[in-house]
Amino acid sequence: LLSTFNGQDVSNTAWAYARLDILHEQLMEALAEQIMQPGFLATFDAQGIANTAWAYAQLGIRNEALMSAFTDRIVDAEFLSMCNAQDVAHIAWAYIHLEVPATA
Repeated sequence: LLSTFNGQDVSNTAWAYARLDILHEQLMEALAEQIMQPGFLATFDAQGIANTAWAYAQLGIRNEALMSAFTDRIVDAEFLSMCNAQDVAHIAWAYIHLEVPATA
């Protein structure tokens, strides 16, 4: 089923589990693996990355490879121009909460 997901599907799933405070480690690992497939991260908009980063942080899942992939996407000037204040706040909170350095 996950192979049919796009960025929004992954983001919505991660967000829903975090919002309900359901820690399903196997699912979250599978979502991270899907996100890190070549080219998949490009299917995310700013809100999708913000919500997904927030979800992993909310659940206390520190996946450094995933957060590094997010960093690579976030530092792109074109991506930054799509972010609103809430996206930036969620992304920043996720990095701070997980104590992951946001370096590219």
